[in-house]
Amino acid sequence: SSHLQPGLAPPPPPAFCAPPCTHGAFRGAGLPLHGPPLLKQLRVEHGGTCTSPRGFSGGSIGSLRRARGVRMRKATPPPARMGGGTEGLKDGEEYELVRAGVSDTWTVRAVAYGDQEVGETFHPQVGVREEGETLYVRQLQMRERCCEAGEYVVWDVGLGAAGNAIVALEALDDAGCARARVVSFDRTIGALRFALANAGRLGYLEGWEGRLEGLAGCGSAEFEMPGGCEVAWDCVVGDFPALLRDSPVGTWPPPHAVMYDAFSPAKCPDMWSLKHLTRLREHVGAGGGG
Repeated sequence: SSHLQPGLAPPPPPAFCAPPCTHGAFRGAGLPLHGPPLLKQLRVEHGGTCTSPRGFSGGSIGSLRRARGVRMRKATPPPARMGGGTEGLKDGEEYELVRAGVSDTWTVRAVAYGDQEVGETFHPQVGVREEGETLYVRQLQMRERCCEAGEYVVWDVGLGAAGNAIVALEALDDAGCARARVVSFDRTIGALRFALANAGRLGYLEGWEGRLEGLAGCGSAEFEMPGGCEVAWDCVVGDFPALLRDSPVGTWPPPHAVMYDAFSPAKCPDMWSLKHLTRLREHVGAGGGG
């Protein structure tokens, strides 16, 4: 494919990570899920805790259970809802800062979008960095795979507050990746703008503010990481199923890895339908040259 350097052997087909409750739909569409079940992996990493990305547990906000030796608690909002970060939001968009359960760090909760009540928390239990590392970087073997291509391409489906993409880019830079391209998809950049306005409490954004301001303002950003990785980051704003349906295959560079972190099937059923996932497979079928 066009994003491979001449003379390099094509890497394996793209790998996906997605919530376990949706694995049947992914397999039905022929999409290659990668790594062990996400909840099982997190149980191992956190001594028996039960956690899931963005509250994937039949649509509820985080399955909150007692686990062996670990007390789980809800990601509850602070005494007063955190203000600020309302500039640039669409009518009806509302976000707040809450505490992630186990990590006790701040994270973002989407309260509403338009006339839809969302009520889903980003990285609700273990926090941004641990979830991004455990669920995506390790399971997709990004560090091991990134040097197989001249440019390692990641699709970030569900940009949100940019946590997954930041963790992935830092891991790729640490692994010696020469060039990375991230294509983020989301129907709004409201969560990103809100996060930037509250960057002081969201520690993972430290040092990323300028790059993300450019991404939010222009839809793209190019920069060099501390370890030398050259990054091209694009943000595509719109309804993801509609974008795939209406755009020809090849509109975006085919990925080596897909971080699929949409809201739950209860809130965004179109993101998990067999029809949509089959179309997704068409777009990434030649991903990574596989």
